Amino acid sequence: MKEILALIDFTPASEHCLKQAIYLAQANNYSICLCHVSKSYYGEVPEELKAEMKPFEAKLKEAGIDYSVQFGQGDLYSEVAPIVEERGTKLVMVATHGKRGLKQNLFGANIHKLVKHIPVTTLVLSLDSPLAEKAFQKVLLPIAPHDDILVKVEACMEVAGENAQFDIFTVLKSGQAIDEKLKSNLSTIGSFLDEKGLSWNSVEHETDQFSIGYSNSIIDYAASNGYDLVAVMTDVSAANRHYGNVDKESLLINDKGLQILSARA
Repeated sequence: MKEILALIDFTPASEHCLKQAIYLAQANNYSICLCHVSKSYYGEVPEELKAEMKPFEAKLKEAGIDYSVQFGQGDLYSEVAPIVEERGTKLVMVATHGKRGLKQNLFGANIHKLVKHIPVTTLVLSLDSPLAEKAFQKVLLPIAPHDDILVKVEACMEVAGENAQFDIFTVLKSGQAIDEKLKSNLSTIGSFLDEKGLSWNSVEHETDQFSIGYSNSIIDYAASNGYDLVAVMTDVSAANRHYGNVDKESLLINDKGLQILSARA
Protein backbone atom coordinates (compact mmCIF):
# COMPACT_ATOMS: atom_id res chain seq x y z
CA MET A 1 0.00 0.00 0.00
CA LYS A 2 1.34 3.44 -0.94
CA GLU A 3 1.73 6.03 1.79
CA ILE A 4 1.11 9.75 2.11
CA LEU A 5 3.28 11.47 4.70
CA ALA A 6 1.34 14.44 6.10
CA LEU A 7 3.43 17.01 7.97
CA ILE A 8 1.49 18.08 11.04
CA ASP A 9 2.24 21.17 13.13
CA PHE A 10 -1.09 21.15 15.01
CA THR A 11 -2.40 24.30 13.30
CA PRO A 12 -5.76 24.69 11.49
CA ALA A 13 -3.80 24.65 8.24
CA SER A 14 -2.45 21.17 8.95
CA GLU A 15 -5.99 20.03 9.87
CA HIS A 16 -7.05 21.25 6.43
CA CYS A 17 -4.10 19.43 4.87
CA LEU A 18 -5.15 16.22 6.59
CA LYS A 19 -8.67 16.48 5.16
CA GLN A 20 -7.18 16.54 1.65
CA ALA A 21 -4.88 13.65 2.51
CA ILE A 22 -7.88 11.63 3.65
CA TYR A 23 -9.74 12.28 0.40
CA LEU A 24 -6.70 11.17 -1.62
CA ALA A 25 -6.17 8.12 0.56
CA GLN A 26 -9.80 7.08 0.16
CA ALA A 27 -9.71 7.58 -3.61
CA ASN A 28 -6.46 5.67 -4.11
CA ASN A 29 -6.35 3.21 -1.19
CA TYR A 30 -3.33 4.92 0.36
CA SER A 31 -2.23 4.86 3.98
CA ILE A 32 -1.25 8.03 5.85
CA CYS A 33 1.69 8.74 8.13
CA LEU A 34 1.15 11.63 10.54
CA CYS A 35 4.56 13.23 10.99
CA HIS A 36 5.58 15.96 13.40
CA VAL A 37 9.14 17.25 13.64
CA SER A 38 10.17 19.43 16.58
CA LYS A 39 13.24 20.94 18.22
CA SER A 40 11.39 21.20 21.52
CA TYR A 41 12.45 17.92 23.09
CA TYR A 42 15.31 15.44 23.46
CA GLY A 43 15.02 11.71 24.01
CA GLU A 44 11.53 10.28 24.47
CA VAL A 45 8.59 11.97 22.76
CA PRO A 46 6.78 14.09 25.39
CA GLU A 47 3.29 12.98 26.34
CA GLU A 48 1.90 16.42 25.51
CA LEU A 49 3.04 16.04 21.88
CA LYS A 50 1.43 12.61 21.68
CA ALA A 51 -1.74 14.12 23.12
CA GLU A 52 -1.74 16.90 20.51
CA MET A 53 -1.58 14.24 17.77
CA LYS A 54 -4.57 12.28 19.11
CA PRO A 55 -7.27 14.41 17.39
CA PHE A 56 -5.53 13.87 14.05
CA GLU A 57 -5.40 10.13 14.68
CA ALA A 58 -9.09 10.19 15.56
CA LYS A 59 -9.94 11.69 12.17
CA LEU A 60 -8.12 8.85 10.40
CA LYS A 61 -9.79 6.21 12.55
CA GLU A 62 -13.18 7.76 11.79
CA ALA A 63 -12.39 7.74 8.04
CA GLY A 64 -11.21 4.11 8.16
CA ILE A 65 -7.72 4.98 6.90
CA ASP A 66 -4.70 2.81 7.72
CA TYR A 67 -2.24 5.11 9.44
CA SER A 68 0.93 5.44 11.46
CA VAL A 69 2.49 8.22 13.54
CA GLN A 70 6.09 9.38 13.42
CA PHE A 71 7.79 12.04 15.51
CA GLY A 72 11.08 13.55 14.42
CA GLN A 73 13.49 15.42 16.64
CA GLY A 74 15.47 18.37 15.33
CA ASP A 75 15.33 20.78 12.42
CA LEU A 76 12.36 20.32 10.08
CA TYR A 77 14.41 20.89 6.93
CA SER A 78 17.06 18.32 7.75
CA GLU A 79 14.86 15.71 9.46
CA VAL A 80 12.08 15.24 6.90
CA ALA A 81 14.36 13.82 4.18
CA PRO A 82 15.72 10.87 6.22
CA ILE A 83 12.23 10.08 7.52
CA VAL A 84 10.88 9.99 3.96
CA GLU A 85 13.78 7.87 2.73
CA GLU A 86 13.53 5.42 5.62
CA ARG A 87 9.80 4.96 5.14
CA GLY A 88 9.92 4.80 1.35
CA THR A 89 7.20 7.44 1.10
CA LYS A 90 6.55 8.81 -2.39
CA LEU A 91 4.25 11.75 -1.56
CA VAL A 92 4.56 14.37 1.19
CA MET A 93 1.75 16.80 1.97
CA VAL A 94 2.22 20.08 3.81
CA ALA A 95 0.18 23.21 4.45
CA THR A 96 1.41 26.78 4.37
CA HIS A 97 -0.21 30.07 5.31
CA GLY A 98 1.45 31.73 2.36
CA LYS A 99 2.88 35.04 3.52
CA ARG A 100 1.51 34.57 7.05
CA GLY A 101 3.55 32.67 9.60
CA LEU A 102 2.85 29.16 10.86
CA LYS A 103 3.90 27.49 14.07
CA GLN A 104 6.72 25.80 12.13
CA ASN A 105 7.46 28.99 10.14
CA LEU A 106 6.26 27.47 6.89
CA PHE A 107 5.75 30.74 5.05
CA GLY A 108 7.36 32.62 2.20
CA ALA A 109 10.74 31.32 1.18
CA ASN A 110 10.71 28.77 4.01
CA ILE A 111 8.07 26.58 2.38
CA HIS A 112 10.13 26.63 -0.82
CA LYS A 113 13.22 25.75 1.19
CA LEU A 114 11.37 22.83 2.76
CA VAL A 115 10.09 21.50 -0.58
CA LYS A 116 13.63 21.60 -1.99
CA HIS A 117 14.82 19.51 0.97
CA ILE A 118 12.16 16.83 0.48
CA PRO A 119 13.48 14.12 -1.88
CA VAL A 120 10.06 13.13 -3.26
CA THR A 121 7.00 14.82 -4.72
CA THR A 122 5.34 17.32 -2.39
CA LEU A 123 1.76 18.58 -2.44
CA VAL A 124 1.44 22.07 -0.95
CA LEU A 125 -1.86 23.68 -0.02
CA SER A 126 -3.09 26.45 2.24
CA LEU A 127 -5.97 27.01 4.62
CA ASP A 128 -7.72 28.79 1.73
CA SER A 129 -7.41 25.86 -0.68
CA PRO A 130 -10.67 24.26 -1.87
CA LEU A 131 -10.41 20.52 -1.28
CA ALA A 132 -10.69 17.89 -4.00
CA GLU A 133 -13.08 15.36 -2.49
CA LYS A 134 -12.68 12.67 -5.16
CA ALA A 135 -9.04 13.13 -6.11
CA PHE A 136 -8.09 15.91 -8.52
CA GLN A 137 -10.26 16.34 -11.59
CA LYS A 138 -8.85 19.37 -13.41
CA VAL A 139 -5.06 19.54 -13.65
CA LEU A 140 -2.95 22.32 -15.15
CA LEU A 141 0.46 21.29 -16.47
CA PRO A 142 2.51 24.41 -17.24
CA ILE A 143 5.01 23.47 -19.90
CA ALA A 144 8.70 23.84 -19.02
CA PRO A 145 12.04 23.01 -20.68
CA HIS A 146 12.99 20.14 -18.32
CA ASP A 147 14.49 17.02 -19.88
CA ASP A 148 12.56 14.86 -17.41
CA ILE A 149 9.20 16.60 -17.89
CA LEU A 150 7.19 13.36 -17.64
CA VAL A 151 8.08 13.10 -13.96
CA LYS A 152 5.44 15.66 -13.06
CA VAL A 153 2.86 14.05 -15.33
CA GLU A 154 3.38 10.69 -13.65
CA ALA A 155 3.18 12.38 -10.23
CA CYS A 156 -0.15 13.93 -11.20
CA MET A 157 -1.52 10.57 -12.25
CA GLU A 158 -0.94 9.30 -8.70
CA VAL A 159 -3.38 11.83 -7.26
CA ALA A 160 -5.75 12.54 -10.16
CA GLY A 161 -9.23 11.13 -10.53
CA GLU A 162 -10.00 8.40 -13.05
CA ASN A 163 -11.63 10.86 -15.48
CA ALA A 164 -9.37 13.83 -14.80
CA GLN A 165 -8.74 16.46 -17.45
CA PHE A 166 -5.10 17.40 -18.07
CA ASP A 167 -4.39 20.74 -19.74
CA ILE A 168 -0.86 21.40 -21.00
CA PHE A 169 -0.38 25.13 -20.50
CA THR A 170 1.94 27.40 -22.44
CA VAL A 171 2.40 31.05 -21.50
CA LEU A 172 3.46 33.23 -24.40
CA LYS A 173 4.59 36.79 -23.84
CA SER A 174 3.03 39.14 -26.38
CA GLY A 175 4.60 38.60 -29.79
CA GLN A 176 6.67 35.65 -28.60
CA ALA A 177 6.68 32.25 -30.31
CA ILE A 178 6.95 28.96 -28.44
CA ASP A 179 10.51 27.66 -28.55
CA GLU A 180 11.51 24.24 -29.86
CA LYS A 181 12.20 22.65 -26.46
CA LEU A 182 8.76 23.57 -25.21
CA LYS A 183 7.21 22.26 -28.43
CA SER A 184 9.05 19.00 -27.96
CA ASN A 185 7.96 18.66 -24.34
CA LEU A 186 4.38 19.46 -25.23
CA SER A 187 4.44 16.68 -27.81
CA THR A 188 6.08 14.30 -25.33
CA ILE A 189 3.42 14.92 -22.69
CA GLY A 190 0.59 14.65 -25.20
CA SER A 191 1.86 11.35 -26.58
CA PHE A 192 2.30 9.98 -23.05
CA LEU A 193 -1.23 10.94 -22.03
CA ASP A 194 -2.58 9.42 -25.24
CA GLU A 195 -0.82 6.14 -24.43
CA LYS A 196 -2.44 6.17 -20.99
CA GLY A 197 -5.87 6.87 -22.48
CA LEU A 198 -6.19 10.15 -20.57
CA SER A 199 -8.03 13.28 -21.67
CA TRP A 200 -5.92 16.35 -22.40
CA ASN A 201 -5.85 19.70 -24.18
CA SER A 202 -3.11 22.08 -25.20
CA VAL A 203 -3.80 25.62 -24.01
CA GLU A 204 -1.79 28.63 -25.18
CA HIS A 205 -2.20 31.78 -23.16
CA GLU A 206 -0.79 35.02 -24.51
CA THR A 207 -0.13 37.74 -21.97
CA ASP A 208 1.06 41.32 -22.13
CA GLN A 209 1.59 41.29 -18.38
CA PHE A 210 5.08 42.50 -17.57
CA SER A 211 6.97 40.03 -15.40
CA ILE A 212 10.29 38.24 -15.56
CA GLY A 213 8.83 34.78 -14.93
CA TYR A 214 5.52 33.06 -15.58
CA SER A 215 4.05 32.40 -12.14
CA ASN A 216 1.60 35.31 -12.16
CA SER A 217 0.11 34.21 -15.47
CA ILE A 218 -0.12 30.60 -14.30
CA ILE A 219 -1.78 31.55 -11.00
CA ASP A 220 -4.28 33.92 -12.61
CA TYR A 221 -5.24 31.47 -15.34
CA ALA A 222 -5.57 28.48 -13.01
CA ALA A 223 -7.66 30.40 -10.49
CA SER A 224 -9.92 31.94 -13.16
CA ASN A 225 -10.58 28.59 -14.83
CA GLY A 226 -11.27 26.40 -11.83
CA TYR A 227 -8.22 24.11 -11.74
CA ASP A 228 -7.91 22.11 -8.56
CA LEU A 229 -4.24 21.24 -9.08
CA VAL A 230 -1.22 22.88 -10.70
CA ALA A 231 1.87 20.74 -11.27
CA VAL A 232 5.46 21.98 -11.46
CA MET A 233 8.90 20.47 -11.19
CA THR A 234 10.72 21.00 -7.89
CA ASP A 235 14.06 21.58 -9.59
CA VAL A 236 14.62 24.64 -11.71
CA SER A 237 15.47 23.98 -15.36
CA ALA A 238 18.83 25.15 -16.66
CA ALA A 239 17.09 27.55 -19.04
CA ASN A 240 15.18 29.28 -16.22
CA ARG A 241 17.79 29.52 -13.48
CA HIS A 242 17.70 33.33 -13.31
CA TYR A 243 14.02 33.44 -12.27
CA GLY A 244 12.90 29.85 -11.68
CA ASN A 245 13.25 29.82 -7.89
CA VAL A 246 11.28 33.05 -7.53
CA ASP A 247 8.57 31.63 -9.80
CA LYS A 248 8.29 28.43 -7.77
CA GLU A 249 8.13 30.30 -4.47
CA SER A 250 5.36 32.51 -5.87
CA LEU A 251 3.37 29.46 -6.91
CA LEU A 252 3.79 27.74 -3.54
CA ILE A 253 2.59 30.78 -1.58
CA ASN A 254 -0.06 31.88 -4.10
CA ASP A 255 -2.98 33.81 -2.60
CA LYS A 256 -5.64 32.06 -4.69
CA GLY A 257 -5.72 28.83 -2.68
CA LEU A 258 -4.32 26.77 -5.55
CA GLN A 259 -2.90 23.40 -4.59
CA ILE A 260 0.58 22.95 -6.05
CA LEU A 261 2.14 19.58 -6.80
CA SER A 262 5.92 19.93 -6.81
CA ALA A 263 7.33 16.86 -8.57
CA ARG A 264 10.79 15.57 -7.75
CA ALA A 265 12.75 13.72 -10.40
